[in-house]
Amino acid sequence: MLSNLCWLVAQSPQLYLNFKLGRAEGLSLLFLADWLLGDITNLIGCILTKQVPTQLFTAAYFCVIDSVMVLQWLYYNQKHKRASSYDVINSFMIPMVMVALPAAMYAMADDDATQVSVGHHHSRTLLSESESARITVTDTRNGMIGYIVGCVSGMLYFTSRIPQIIKNFKRKSCEGLSPIMFLMAVCGNAFYGCGVLMEGHSTTFILNHLPWLVGSIGTLLFDFTILVQYFKYGTPEDKVAHSDYEEQPLL
Repeated sequence: MLSNLCWLVAQSPQLYLNFKLGRAEGLSLLFLADWLLGDITNLIGCILTKQVPTQLFTAAYFCVIDSVMVLQWLYYNQKHKRASSYDVINSFMIPMVMVALPAAMYAMADDDATQVSVGHHHSRTLLSESESARITVTDTRNGMIGYIVGCVSGMLYFTSRIPQIIKNFKRKSCEGLSPIMFLMAVCGNAFYGCGVLMEGHSTTFILNHLPWLVGSIGTLLFDFTILVQYFKYGTPEDKVAHSDYEEQPLL
């Protein structure tokens, strides 16, 4: 629940900062697109592996709020003529493909009759190892597809910060970034990882949750790196005070 609370407000400071500055080029489009794709595949994985309603709600919320951030980026950069049509097309086509492919696979995987439900007979199977350590999320076709999609989601989350770190390093600035967003991301991922690991630590349990653990705990180092960059390169307010703002590459 602490993790969910952190994530529910994590993007709000960045959205407000973008609105306050009237621009969003401080953010890497690749970072936002990667994050959004991670959210989409996370939602699909949650559906296929029959996660509990709380996880489904938060996964859907992440897709909405990150879509808003991508649209905000596109709006401001189109307004200032800093985004090309290529950027706009890629921002919408890639998520559409990522949604369509797993959805088609799900439609083909009609194995409800033989479903060994992860959460069907128990209220929270994925986060509980009390009923049987032998039941895994890959015991059904849907579960296997969901687990694979979860692996894709975990890797997208894990690599999502890299474009932003590179962008910050190249321009020696973190202008336009909200440190609160990354601080909340650290807290949200740390709480989530601890919550999962406190529920169980058997080999089967860890393997069942490995994609989501990689996508949460695995990103902590990158989030800390961005926070270190923020304190090293100065605050956005310091940069905004300079009237001769230098154009920076979008990606």
